Amino acid sequence: GRAGVECAPAYDPASLMCRSCASNAFRFSDGTCRKCPAMSLPMLYLFVGSVTMVALAAAGVVGCTARMIERDERAAPEAMPQSERYKLVPHALSVGLVYIQILGLLADAPVNWPKTPVRDALRVANAANIDLSIFATDCTIKDFATRYLVSVGVPLLFAAMACGWMMGLKFCAQWVRCFRKSAVAQTPAWSLCGRLVFTLGPLVYIPLCRITLVFFDCTRLPDGNYYLDANLNEQCFSATWMKLLPVALVALVAYVLALPTFFAVTLWRNRHRLSEPAVFARYGPMYSSYRSTYFW
Repeated sequence: GRAGVECAPAYDPASLMCRSCASNAFRFSDGTCRKCPAMSLPMLYLFVGSVTMVALAAAGVVGCTARMIERDERAAPEAMPQSERYKLVPHALSVGLVYIQILGLLADAPVNWPKTPVRDALRVANAANIDLSIFATDCTIKDFATRYLVSVGVPLLFAAMACGWMMGLKFCAQWVRCFRKSAVAQTPAWSLCGRLVFTLGPLVYIPLCRITLVFFDCTRLPDGNYYLDANLNEQCFSATWMKLLPVALVALVAYVLALPTFFAVTLWRNRHRLSEPAVFARYGPMYSSYRSTYFW
């Protein structure tokens, strides 16, 4: 800021053009600064608990779906192709989630949305994009580098937790006598985790791209320096930014490029075996919403 220029209460008056948030404020997803809530630490615990419970739910749904596939195979092994039977995530639900994610991205677009109720509704939709600012993480994790590492690592943590819950369910099923012959106990671990990845991967692709690409979205301010659009507190090409660059590049390759490429190559290699139970058990969520005659 400059002498004689007054910033809003949540902004740092010492910063250029009031670009930085005050010490007791955090940067929201729309780029504005808001005062830290009194319950910021419990909100962080809530986020961790939510990730844990969603991972458990995802593992449970995969186990239930495996059981339904096994039951169907026993009842009618020559029935219609597997790709037309069970969907781990209903088609309407998956499409609806992607639609909500896109609405959340529109909330941050440079459009003069009516504040109520359109803008508020779009802000709520941003929760589907794994927006950590909803939980005011800036108030509990002050260091930008740590926050970025957390945002990039959360998807990996979620995948590890979901696979861990899945392996725990499989282990328990193998040790409980009445469940030893169940689908979860007899299905290979890779098939269960593979189904989990092929189910959730397409649903979290937009948030993964958003988390990764915000690191490269910089704007030049009148002082001649570049700052992150998502957080004007942080200067691009600074020492901290350069230290995080390798992590951002790895995330760019793994999340933005490798994930869809892996899905495409896997489906192409198995394109003549999509109706086989073993293939469907692992990769079915990617194509179960399509009729077999129209998939390719």
